[in-house]
Amino acid sequence: MHDIFSQIFNQELKQLGSDLQSMAAQVATAIERASESSRNGDLIVAEQVIDADERINDLQRDIDDMCVMLLARQQPVADNLRTVISALRMAQTLERQGDLARSPGDDSPGRYPEPPVPEPVLGLILRMADLAVRAGATSRAWWPPRTWSWRRPSRPMTPRWTPCTAGPSR
Repeated sequence: MHDIFSQIFNQELKQLGSDLQSMAAQVATAIERASESSRNGDLIVAEQVIDADERINDLQRDIDDMCVMLLARQQPVADNLRTVISALRMAQTLERQGDLARSPGDDSPGRYPEPPVPEPVLGLILRMADLAVRAGATSRAWWPPRTWSWRRPSRPMTPRWTPCTAGPSR
């Protein structure tokens, strides 16, 4: 019976990892496209980045729901709890990065044909975007986590402290 729960949990973790990788790829693409739009003043690409952000937001909500369900149904502890909480935080961070990629696209129509930011800053932003995309491309080995299995404690869990029964000291 425990093996079945363990297999289900591991499969759900794999799906969570797959969704996070998909989200990370979509964010990387959004950053690349936002850079392209800012560099070339392309309003069509800016609109595509804005549309892509909606899909990233939807995926983040799906990942949040999946994590909440994992926490509620599986009640993970220790490493597995940290894994699920980390997935929640990663999804929030990725979603925020998608929002930041969208930002130049939001500003582009009002400033067209000028770039969304002044030139000295634009060059720095484009370099940072390139570095962010390259860093994301080199860090693909972060998922899946170790597989999980049900383990019963070898001895009953007892508190390592004893309550103080003495009265207040004077």
